[in-house]
Amino acid sequence: MAIKRFKLDDGREGVMGTMDNGMVELVFDDGTSVILAGNPHSDRDRARQSKGAAPSPSETAYPLVSLAELPGVVRALREGCGHPRYAVFMFEPQDSTDGDFVNLQYSVENGVLGLDWVLLGGRNRHDQQIIRAHAMAHGHQFEARETNGVPYLRLEGQGLCDLGKSLMEGIYHLCPEDQVQLLAEGFQYPARPSKPGSGR
Repeated sequence: MAIKRFKLDDGREGVMGTMDNGMVELVFDDGTSVILAGNPHSDRDRARQSKGAAPSPSETAYPLVSLAELPGVVRALREGCGHPRYAVFMFEPQDSTDGDFVNLQYSVENGVLGLDWVLLGGRNRHDQQIIRAHAMAHGHQFEARETNGVPYLRLEGQGLCDLGKSLMEGIYHLCPEDQVQLLAEGFQYPARPSKPGSGR
């Protein structure tokens, strides 16, 4: 699970997690939250955004991979050695009206590979019941978990690559050649650079 703790200069602490189009959501220990563009530890300006300033659009250029490359990415993730170790596939659905991105994550927890549906982004929260139903129809059962106050659904076991591709093809109507953005941590995968925005 791609969740880390942080502490700001003013003493406030909480957890942060990557959401939707790669922006970062900070959830403070008092229950409040804020969305930042990029890494809140990168400089003082971004730290100041956590105090109420509106974030600017993310300027991070994530690599592009095709949906057909998903098994190769997951294989590289499994064989990696970094900690934490995860791969987040990010894309804007065809029916999106507000630019909200879907965030499909694979991660290694306690040495075990799993598929995560992190409930931080608005679209991920909105679609969680559809995702659960789709998984059940394919013989899988998501388990609700929480790490450092951040809820997510997780699957472990066999057939994770097939299910991930099925989710993106069946629910979001992506084709094998469609490209999505990839956020990779703790492992390396060769990919093409892209511009910010939609991975389509």
